[in-house]
Formats: sequence, structure tokens, C-alpha cells
Amino acid sequence: MTKYVKLNELSESVRTFLDEALAGEGTVIEDERGRTRGRVVPVTLAPTSEQDSAWRRLKAIQRKTRQRMLAAGRTEGELDRILQGEE
Repeated sequence: MTKYVKLNELSESVRTFLDEALAGEGTVIEDERGRTRGRVVPVTLAPTSEQDSAWRRLKAIQRKTRQRMLAAGRTEGELDRILQGEE
């Protein structure tokens, strides 16, 4: 389960590490044997205008899909079964 932590709850040294790790493409954390034990990956959010545009496009696609499924007499459950190879 993912744990959420606020930046201001972290120590100064951890915040400094994260700032450095997130400044690039991320950081892979390895143990003494070179095995990957964790990763720090930056999250890049699209500008609000792009997010709004994407949501509008997604809603339009969902609306068209729903209309076509109704016209074909199919349900979402049937589509799931077909895609999973059960039909």
C-alpha cells in the first residue's frame, strides 16, 4: 500500500536528497550488493489547460463508445468478456 507523506514532515536532509533526485530523471537506490531497493521518480504534471482538454477528449470518447455499444446492443460486461477471450 502506498504511503503519502507531506514534504514538510520530512527532515531537511531527506528533502535535500529528494530535491537532488528529482532534479534529473530520478534516482535508483541500491543495496550493498547492487540490488535495486527503491526508486525516486519525479512526477511531471501537465498544465491545467492540457489536463482540462484531455478530460474533455476522454469524456467525448466515452460518450461515443457508450452510444455505439447501445446501438450494437452490447454491454460493458460483454465487451470485457470478449477482450478477456471468454467469448
